[in-house]
Amino acid sequence: MTATSIRPASLRRRQGLTEQAAQAAIDQACRRLRLPTIRAVVDDAVAAATKEQLTYQGFLAELPLAEVDDRDRRSTLRRIKSAGFPPGEVAGRLRFRREPEHQSRHHQRARDRRLDPSR
Repeated sequence: MTATSIRPASLRRRQGLTEQAAQAAIDQACRRLRLPTIRAVVDDAVAAATKEQLTYQGFLAELPLAEVDDRDRRSTLRRIKSAGFPPGEVAGRLRFRREPEHQSRHHQRARDRRLDPSR
């Protein structure tokens, strides 16, 4: 089975866009699609892509990856906040003690085998 590529009308070339018009179009599209991270980093991403001579695909891959990473970060922060941790505490700073009674059976058996190889 061969995959056919159908080009939607929205991907037509827009001739004669100035740099300022392109920036405005990107900003407006990001607002409409609710992509705040892409909207915030697009200028820096363009500069970095030019400097590093990224391909178009490489450049385009960086933008959604930045959006996904930022959404994951914000989601984690929301979950930490909704969990009701005291102000200033973050999950990375919390210290968890490993209690022997909470170990799985597999870990207990492995430990027993190390202590008594005849088992």
